[in-house]
Amino acid sequence: MADHHARTPEERETLCAQGAQAILEGMKRLGASNPTSLQDENGFLHFPVGSIQCTLGIVTLEERDLFLVYAPIMDLPSDRDLILPLYRLLLELNNRFELSIAKFGLHGDTIFLSAMRPVDGLDPTEVEDMVRWVSGLADDIDDRLLVEFGGTSRRRGG
Repeated sequence: MADHHARTPEERETLCAQGAQAILEGMKRLGASNPTSLQDENGFLHFPVGSIQCTLGIVTLEERDLFLVYAPIMDLPSDRDLILPLYRLLLELNNRFELSIAKFGLHGDTIFLSAMRPVDGLDPTEVEDMVRWVSGLADDIDDRLLVEFGGTSRRRGG
């Protein structure tokens, strides 16, 4: 496998274009007849699954082009006494075998579930599997987390 740092900008652009095509084909397999209609101005697709809004696309981190599937689940509770038990549960869930390709994280005050892989060699079946996996897990767990930890909805204060 070639070192990702040794790729020319043209090679990376080609890989990203191939990855973008695989993403669109994968979304068609998920029932999106016109996946480009789900795309925002930055090229990310937004795909609703149950109570979850899944976002997917290509991101660049440290000069690596990655396919990302991201599903926001809930905001942190404003009740500080709930935060530590919530963090503990999320860490325990991150360690479970079923989440091997996905992980919980925090962006600002939003808890999310995500999965990433290099865009190199991405195929429509992987796109379909990753979107089903992340969106399905997120949709299954969001109700539990909201019942246990979402009882307070006011914005968290300093």
